[in-house]
Order: sequence, then structure tokens, then C-alpha cells
Amino acid sequence: MAVLSSTREKTFLSKNTTPYFIPLEMIRAIETGAQNLYVFGVASYRDTFGIRRRTDYCYSTGGDAFGSVAKMTEGEPVPIKWNVTAFHNRAT
Repeated sequence: MAVLSSTREKTFLSKNTTPYFIPLEMIRAIETGAQNLYVFGVASYRDTFGIRRRTDYCYSTGGDAFGSVAKMTEGEPVPIKWNVTAFHNRAT
């Protein structure tokens, strides 16, 4: 789950306790749909049979799916709808 929280000068997206700072101007552009926010990741593991596996993933959000900075209350989660992208999504 991703949580948005705002401060006086910046808004940040954080997972667990590690903040990723995003300038407020960019947050507003994502909110209006002028820009999208992308999250890329890789999960590497060994399956039950000991075979190494790797899953690449990418999700994006923007516009109505992103939520609203104006409706944010500090420390409260804001629902964000994430969409699977057409790229960087594969498993071996």
C-alpha cells in the first residue's frame, strides 16, 4: 500500500517508513493527468523447486486514479488506483 502525506512545502509518497519526495508541483500535475507517476520493481526469489525466478513489474497512476492532494489529511492514507503498464512486466 502506498500512502501520500503532505507537508508545508512538499508532498511525498512512502512505502513503510522510507519517504520518496516528490515536489508539490509534480503532484498537482499527476493529479490533473498532465503527468503520470510510474513505479518499477523487481522481485527475485527461488521457487519451491529451488529454481531462481525474477518478476519485473511496472504500475502507473495519474488523473482521477491518483486521488486528490486537496483532500489529504496529514498521516491519513489516500486511495490510489494503480494500472499495470504495457511494459516492464514479465516473469521468468
